[in-house]
Amino acid sequence: MTLPRGAQYLGEAQSDSVDPPFDQHLRSAIDMLLPQLRQLNSEATILIEAYYPGKKGKTREQQISIAFSLAEQVQHYLKVKHSLDRDFVVAIWGDTDNMSKYPKIRFTTYPRDYFDN
Repeated sequence: MTLPRGAQYLGEAQSDSVDPPFDQHLRSAIDMLLPQLRQLNSEATILIEAYYPGKKGKTREQQISIAFSLAEQVQHYLKVKHSLDRDFVVAIWGDTDNMSKYPKIRFTTYPRDYFDN
């Protein structure tokens, strides 16, 4: 993955289940990344990207909706459960490089002004 100058890849957290995707395994993996997230410059924006795998019976639109909802749940979890007061951007991620059968989250930081354009 090539990132723009000033951006930093922090890691991924993977679920152990497709339904529900925001399971204890995913929360534990996010918790392990928490020290890195807390040490970030307060000016950094955290991009939370969610991937939801293709599943029988789910349309592409449903996959996108579930992935976006998962990213929003992770943002809420970080803000409420861990009181992480940062600027967040949530997005979906089409994981074409590593087709996982389980949902996952990727965390990357960007300079605050990166999303201003």
